[in-house]
Amino acid sequence: MAKIDYIKLLFDKTDHLESGRPVDIIITARLKFHPLDIKFEMAYQLHLIIVNAWADINPKMFLDNWDEAVLYQNDIEQNDTLYQISTLVNAAEAEVDISKVATIANLDKKSNMGVKAMGKLVPVFSPATKFSNNYIFNLHLK
Repeated sequence: MAKIDYIKLLFDKTDHLESGRPVDIIITARLKFHPLDIKFEMAYQLHLIIVNAWADINPKMFLDNWDEAVLYQNDIEQNDTLYQISTLVNAAEAEVDISKVATIANLDKKSNMGVKAMGKLVPVFSPATKFSNNYIFNLHLK
């Protein structure tokens, strides 16, 4: 019964970045908890993923366990994420603010780069999902 009130990205430097240098971006999130979450001190895992601002994201392809998450761009391909972090959060009060620093590297391949963040709050008592590795085999038709 918890919810993510907002996620914000903060960047306190110039808009012009030097090619090849890592960039620090602050991710802030505010979480709100229902009174029952607080009463039972429910535990949640907050997954924060930073992707290209123009990425076509389907949040239904966000597969999660309580301790890890994978974002898929479509039914087959895993989306290239720029940064991902997960943190354990306990529902101790009505609102909790989270702040993390994301260091993003390898931005030198794009001259006009934008980012956005997606978050998912997962109760530690929840179903778990995971894909196996891909196995490709050749078929020979007779």
